[in-house]
Amino acid sequence: MKKFIFIILGLALLSGVKAQSRTPDDLDIIQSVFGKEKKELVKTYMDLQGKADTAFWPIYDDYEAERRELVREKLAILAQYADNYAILNDEMVDKLSKDAFSNMKKTDKLHEKYYNKIKKAIGALKASKFMQMEIYLQRTVEATIMDEIPFIGELEILKQ
Repeated sequence: MKKFIFIILGLALLSGVKAQSRTPDDLDIIQSVFGKEKKELVKTYMDLQGKADTAFWPIYDDYEAERRELVREKLAILAQYADNYAILNDEMVDKLSKDAFSNMKKTDKLHEKYYNKIKKAIGALKASKFMQMEIYLQRTVEATIMDEIPFIGELEILKQ
């Protein structure tokens, strides 16, 4: 219960923070879970040399910029869920669900878009290697967040 209160407070604070300020996000979770910055993990894992290294990093930076926008969108959806948890109704849950599905679709499209860009620059094997790691990191972050968020109706059950 204490964790849930901290999550709600954190998400409430995040929802009011301007995009340009530094906020806790998935990169902070990655660092706490793996003990390294994401870019360091990618650099070590990809182990690119020469032309491949030179070609990859500008694409990666563009990908990260677009991915972070989708993460901000996802955090806003989670903040709405947290802000309205006690009063959720069919209409609110339907909107939150549709927003979450839309965000997932955009994320999948982003992965496909950048897989193709990376493949063109350094080959399919290395593009797949990057995407495999990227999706693994994202799923780890999502699992960490989902562990902290109660299921709909969970708090009511715990009160009984």
